[in-house]
Amino acid sequence: MMGVYEMILENPISKGKRVNIFRSRPIYKKAGAFYLSFDGNRWTIKVGHRDNSRIKMYCDFDTFFPWDLNNCSSSWQLLIDSTFQSIEGITIKKITSKQKQLIIEEEEKLAFCDIVVEGLLGEEIGANVMGLYIIQKHKLNARPVFKCRDYWLFFDSTEWCIKKGGDKPTSEISTKEMTIRCDSISPLFTFGIFWKVCQSGGFKENNKIKLRKAETEDYEKEDKLLTTDIFFYGLKEGDAFIDYMGVYRVEEYTFNDRPVYSHDCGGNSILLFFDGESWCVKSGLTSPSATRGRTKMYVISDSIAPIKIPKNEYWTVCGSEFIEIPEIKVRFANDEDRKLEEEKNEQKEIEMKSDVTLIGLDKNEYHFELMGLYRLTNIYLQDRPTYKHDDFWLYYDSGAWCVKSDIEKPILGKGVTLLRFVTNAYHPCHGNNSWTIFQDNEFQENELISIKIATDKDQRAEERRLKKRELEKKMSVSLSGINEGEPGFECMGQYLIQIPELTEDSEEIDTSKIRPHYKFGQFTLLFEVDRWSIYKGKNNPTQVMYVLDDSFLPPYVKADWKVFFNERFRTSKSQVKVNFIAEQDLNRSNSKIGPQKLIRKLTSSKLR
Repeated sequence: MMGVYEMILENPISKGKRVNIFRSRPIYKKAGAFYLSFDGNRWTIKVGHRDNSRIKMYCDFDTFFPWDLNNCSSSWQLLIDSTFQSIEGITIKKITSKQKQLIIEEEEKLAFCDIVVEGLLGEEIGANVMGLYIIQKHKLNARPVFKCRDYWLFFDSTEWCIKKGGDKPTSEISTKEMTIRCDSISPLFTFGIFWKVCQSGGFKENNKIKLRKAETEDYEKEDKLLTTDIFFYGLKEGDAFIDYMGVYRVEEYTFNDRPVYSHDCGGNSILLFFDGESWCVKSGLTSPSATRGRTKMYVISDSIAPIKIPKNEYWTVCGSEFIEIPEIKVRFANDEDRKLEEEKNEQKEIEMKSDVTLIGLDKNEYHFELMGLYRLTNIYLQDRPTYKHDDFWLYYDSGAWCVKSDIEKPILGKGVTLLRFVTNAYHPCHGNNSWTIFQDNEFQENELISIKIATDKDQRAEERRLKKRELEKKMSVSLSGINEGEPGFECMGQYLIQIPELTEDSEEIDTSKIRPHYKFGQFTLLFEVDRWSIYKGKNNPTQVMYVLDDSFLPPYVKADWKVFFNERFRTSKSQVKVNFIAEQDLNRSNSKIGPQKLIRKLTSSKLR
């Protein structure tokens, strides 16, 4: 309220009536809607506009001019926290026009500077507009204009206000966040008047809000917000979204007036203020301005940086569904964080280039054929690698790492899932859930199954397995187990391997995927779609047995065989055993090789 008060001829309190200075006392006005006037029996300083003025100071003494108060016995009373308290040392003096101009020029120097709006923190309504407001080159309504991110601080005809949005401050800007009824030359000169904050139900006064001239440390804080790496934490090792934690490195460019960060959480991702209302971690963006890209994590907040997001605004992660996780926190990254991040990235680089080994099932257990070394392929889905083991694919699909069959290549939502590991991790070796195995028409948890980075020993074991399988592909097999008199007994015996004939059209076929078929007298054992079947007959073969199992060779089968009797297929009463037969152990007299014509007929109609 200190400063230059100019004499005016219009009484703002009496709504435009002219003042007769001979029959009354003069009225003085200071920029910022402060009025010094005589109020019947005392001099007062009131603040506000004509219809809403409030006494902020008074001196209870009757003099014709206010500077005569310097010689009176009464002191000025100042309104502090709703109570008037005596203030010493206040003097009033007359000044010349030249002196007034010098004082006004000094005030203008102070007025045209950057401003800090402060006082509200964290979860308080209006905390989002706190910050460093930089003065702009242009003016509006003969007063300076300030900007902080996408917030404008400017004088709008009758009041100073903070509004959000737009390329420049205008009355049409969508959202008014704060306002103060004052026409001072600068929002700094609003002493004694409280800012009002937009809340539900309208604007409400808040005496916590303060404005001050920006200092060097304010710029340093702002610079730190915009140029310092940040660190996400709060999840434990093994949690589903642990890959989203770690150091996010600030980039040299900004987007939507806010910093941009990069992080490698299962594929290169960037953290940016994306759509004008939320911070998002996105992958698959060629540039921040691209409209596509998959959202991995977001929080609805327009804070200047993630570090300033209020504690009551939680991050939501995007896996197979959207999950809000209050435990996720953000702070500035330190050197130790960066060191651990580098070590983590080095390990990750090794993992992303390595084969993996699935272990846990014994040779006699269901789906043992899924165990073994899965080789890394050059196909990536959802920023994650894919792996292959025989005809089985391991890749990430629908919020889980899955082992699938019946597909030529990994496709999201396709194939038959045989094993599943629910986790959002970028790599199948991460996560603390148990693998589940599809058995008896449902997924059953199996804590014995695990996966690891393939070692040299695993590689050598895989080489031996493949060599063995190549040999086994050339071996005949024997079926046994069904007793004489039981349905299916006639199918028991030694089945000689039949090598398919390759034609000119077969040159592009991957022979490593071709399953052999076998012959025992009038019975033919072959693979079709999802099962091994035994057919009887030559010209019009009839299916007499099958097992619903897509193992590569019959001895690998673990499921129960079905036998046709009494007009339908039934599970064999006795367990059928299938074994490889060494060349020297073959009893060729029990195996009569039929004409190749029959084999070609069967394979052309039944084999894939």
